[in-house]
Amino acid sequence: MMERMDSHDSCTWYFTMVLLDSTIGLLSVYYLLKWSAYLVSRFRFRLLYSGDYGVPPQYKPWIAQFCVYNLIMLVEKALVSCLFLIPFVQKTGAAILQPIGRVSPTFELVLAIVITPFLINVMWFWIVDNFLMKVEKQSFDRGADAYNLQDELAKKKFDRETRHAVSPADSGVARMEMSAFQRLLDDEESDVELDTQA
Repeated sequence: MMERMDSHDSCTWYFTMVLLDSTIGLLSVYYLLKWSAYLVSRFRFRLLYSGDYGVPPQYKPWIAQFCVYNLIMLVEKALVSCLFLIPFVQKTGAAILQPIGRVSPTFELVLAIVITPFLINVMWFWIVDNFLMKVEKQSFDRGADAYNLQDELAKKKFDRETRHAVSPADSGVARMEMSAFQRLLDDEESDVELDTQA
């Protein structure tokens, strides 16, 4: 690619790629993440709920979510690379950097290689992280509802099993186990409430 850019130096090439990546690339990642979150929610792909890895955490949901995110990034990089081949885009990057390079080639280098990528990466990670945290919170809320339903079902099953106790002593033990189980569930619910309030 660089051989085709005879009039441009490597600073201009790098600067232009960073600008494309941080503008059109970031928008494409945002909308691709939004679209994938919609599909996951619409078709209830439980494995792909963002940030939900199961209880206890399992590796399959993490790998699935990792693969989806990397696929989105590959699509974004392919799009940015195709856009970079357009001569107008290359000229725009050169038009921004060449006046700076005439005044100070050192500052042009620092701006293209250090300052711009640093600022762009901070902005990039902040935006993508906020989006993923929003999706993760929605997944957590869905997961909390499912978790509460599982708790209710477990309590009912435990109640049915304890009613069929063999002896009065066994039923006393079952009541003690049930009260311990209830305290454990109450503690977990209070922890979830504290986490959601924070």
